[in-house]
Amino acid sequence: MLRNKLATALFFACTSFVGAAYALPAITANCDVVIAGGSTAALAAALTAAKDGASTCLLEPTDWVGGQLLSVPAIDIAWGDATRPGFPTLGSSVIDRDPNNLPPVFKDWMQGLRQTTTTGLLTCSVSGIDGCYLPVKSTFSAATDKTLLSTYINPAIAAQPRLQVFYGSVVKSVATQATVGGKQKIVSLTAIRRTPKSGSGYDDVNYPLSADIADWYASADSARFNKQLITFSSSRVGGAIFIDATELGDVLAVSKSAYTIGVENIEGDLAGDESCGQAIVYPFFMKYKATSGGVPDNSPLWTAPNPTFYSYKAKPTDAFTWSSIWAYRRVANPLGTTPYPGSTEFQIANLGNSISNQNWGTGNDYPFGYLFKGKSASLNEVNSPAGWQGGINVSVLAGAERHAIGWFKWMRERAPQSSAGRITIGTELTGTATGLAKFPYLRDTRRSMGIENFRLKTTDFVPDVSTPNTGRRFSDRVALANYPVDIHWVNGCAASARTPAIDHPYPSYLPFRALTNISTENLLVAGKTMSTSFLANAATRLQPEEFASGQAAGAAASYMVRAGLSSTSVAYQNIVALQLNTVKYTPNQWTIAGAKF
Repeated sequence: MLRNKLATALFFACTSFVGAAYALPAITANCDVVIAGGSTAALAAALTAAKDGASTCLLEPTDWVGGQLLSVPAIDIAWGDATRPGFPTLGSSVIDRDPNNLPPVFKDWMQGLRQTTTTGLLTCSVSGIDGCYLPVKSTFSAATDKTLLSTYINPAIAAQPRLQVFYGSVVKSVATQATVGGKQKIVSLTAIRRTPKSGSGYDDVNYPLSADIADWYASADSARFNKQLITFSSSRVGGAIFIDATELGDVLAVSKSAYTIGVENIEGDLAGDESCGQAIVYPFFMKYKATSGGVPDNSPLWTAPNPTFYSYKAKPTDAFTWSSIWAYRRVANPLGTTPYPGSTEFQIANLGNSISNQNWGTGNDYPFGYLFKGKSASLNEVNSPAGWQGGINVSVLAGAERHAIGWFKWMRERAPQSSAGRITIGTELTGTATGLAKFPYLRDTRRSMGIENFRLKTTDFVPDVSTPNTGRRFSDRVALANYPVDIHWVNGCAASARTPAIDHPYPSYLPFRALTNISTENLLVAGKTMSTSFLANAATRLQPEEFASGQAAGAAASYMVRAGLSSTSVAYQNIVALQLNTVKYTPNQWTIAGAKF
C-alpha cells in the first residue's frame, strides 16, 4: 500500500475528473420519504420511517451507516447540575442515565454493547451510558467482537423491507416548484452515487476526504469511481417528504431554503458572523498490541501543521495524563487496566489489546479555521457550472486531517515506559487507509429556519414557575434534549463569544417546529440541521439528541405520508395526531425521580 507516498500537492488538490460519459445509467427511485443522510439522526430517521410503514430511501455518503455513532463510540451525557435560583437543583447525569428518558432502540443498543472486564472496570470514563463500545470488529478479537455496526445497525436495516439504502451517495441538486404564500416544495432530489472501479475502494491513503470530496459531488466518472445519477421522488399525491439529516446541510443549501450558519450577534437575531463557529475534529483509534516486540508506525507520513498545539491539559489546573486520555474514550479494555501503585499511569502489562478512541480538545481538535462557506459563497457554488460540492473550505478539512495524524504521533511517542513500539492506528476500526474517521466530527452546520420563524434558543432550556423542573414545555414537543452548552470555538471566535441563557440546561424538549423549514413545505430536518440558534445547537448536537430528533422526524414524515399531508404547517395544525405517532418511538416526557414532566 502506498501509505507513505502522499505528496503535499496531491493532499490539497481536488481530484481531476475524466470523461463526460457515465459508466452507469441514470435511474429513478420512488420513495415516499427521502432522507439525505450521513449522520446519526439520518440512521434513526430512516429506521423509524420505514418501520412506521413508509417506503423510505436513505442516501449515505460513505459505505457505513451510523455517522457520529461510529466515529465517536462514546455516548456523551450531561454532567454537573442544572441550577437556577428559586428552582430545584437537578443532577443532569442521573436524569440522562434513566432508561425512561432515552429512545428505546438507542437504549437497547447501548445496553447490548456493554462490556465487562476481569476487574469490572468500565472501558472508558467519559460515557455514563453503559461505557464505550466497538463500532466495528477489531483485528485483536474479531471472532468475538460485539459491535454497533454488525450486531445492531446492519441487522436493523436488513429487517426493514421498506428501506432502501443508497451507499456512496450525496445530494447534488433538487427540483422545486412554487406554492402559495411565496413558499416552495421539493419535487425531486438528484443524487450522485459513486461506485469504486475495479481495484479502487471507497478510501485510499492517497485520497483522504479533502482530496476526494470534490469527486464525491462531481457528476462525471473519475479515475477511481463510476458515477450514477439517481433522481428521488414519489408517485403519491403530494409527492415525497424530504428530510435533511446531512452533516453539511446539503438539502437546505441546494433547495435555497431558509437557513443560518455561524454565530448570531444576539441569540434569536439573524445577523451574525458566518465565519465564526465550532471546531471540527477527525477521530481515530489507537491500538495497543499485547505481545512484546515492535510494530511500525502505520499512519501516513504527514507533517503536523500546528505541533505546539498538543497538550494533555486544556488549562494548567487539569490533571489529565497520557493514561487518563487513553482511558477517556477507551473502547476495548480486555485486561481491566490498572495504574502503577502510587501513579496515575497504566501498567504496561495491563494495556494488552486495549483500544482508545481519540477526540481530544487540545489534541486532534482543529480550531484553525471554520469549515463552512458563508451563505453567499454557498449560493454561488450552487449556481456555478460545477454545482454543489458541499459548501466547505477544503483547506480546513485538509489541515484537520494532518493535525489529527500529528496528535496520533504525539501520543504514540509519549506512551508510558517507552512502549510506543506497540501502538498503531486502527485502520480497520474506521474502514479507511489513513486510520481517520470516514468523515470528521462536526459540532455545527447549516441550520434550518422553522415554520412560524421558530428557532430553539437557550432561553427555552430555562425553567419557569409553570415548569420548575424542566425547560419550556412546548405544546408540540416530540423529543427530549439535555446537555450543557458545549462550544469548541474556532480561533478568533472566542473574543466574540455569546453568552447562553443557561450553561447547564434543565431537562428540555425538542418541538416539532424545530424539525421544519419556513420556506420549503415538505422538508423536515433532524440532527444538527434542526432549527436552532448557534448556542442551542451546542446543547443538542450530541448522539442521544441526534438519535431522538431523527426518530421524531422519521415518525413525523411517515405520519404525513399516511395522513396525505405535504405541508409541515398543516402537520403542525394536527400536532396531537402527529405526537401520538412520534411518541411510539422516542419519549417526549421526562422521568425525574419517578415522576413524569
